[in-house]
Amino acid sequence: MAYLTSIEDRFDLRVTSRCNLQVLSLVYDKLDAEHKELLVNSAFGDLYKFRDNIQISCKLLHVILYMRIKSPVHDEIWFHVGDANVRFGFSDFTLITGLNPGIENDFVKDIPSDRWLAAEYFAGGKKAVKPSQLKAAFEHHAKNEEDRYKLGLASYMSVVLRCKEPTTSIDMKILQVVDNLDLVNKYPWGRSSYDYLLHSLTNLNPKT
Repeated sequence: MAYLTSIEDRFDLRVTSRCNLQVLSLVYDKLDAEHKELLVNSAFGDLYKFRDNIQISCKLLHVILYMRIKSPVHDEIWFHVGDANVRFGFSDFTLITGLNPGIENDFVKDIPSDRWLAAEYFAGGKKAVKPSQLKAAFEHHAKNEEDRYKLGLASYMSVVLRCKEPTTSIDMKILQVVDNLDLVNKYPWGRSSYDYLLHSLTNLNPKT
């Protein structure tokens, strides 16, 4: 057994997180009663319900990543802690987050192709959208409660689960998916979120 980062190569540093957990409450608080109930019972409901119990320790994460060992499975992260090898995989992620597993390609036909939500709120949907623009549209520019709800769901995915940098653009496909509320709760958010997390922690491109 050998660590992927040798002890000699380890160093201490200040680690920051771009995951904005405040968005969990911000979105909920701005919805009307009907859409608050929809959110709590949606695919993202567990994230809101357990918002006060979610703690991000960047320092601890940094230390644990130094304990990584080579994984026998491509899309899992393995660690050697104490005298044991432990793993973190897709099944663990979906159990923790409550997000749907599945294959995104199975739902492509259900994704609206007209990009209406992006076109309505973001310059015709032809330009990249920053997290700050998504936040502004949700808070100040939503034309009705259903649109606000959809923009809020997009914020959950973009700012909480994918932790987008303020200067980077969000995935426009998210706006397409949330525009179909019948699709939102069936869509395999778990797979895409886990792949994004795995890549950000390891620079691996998981096979889906």
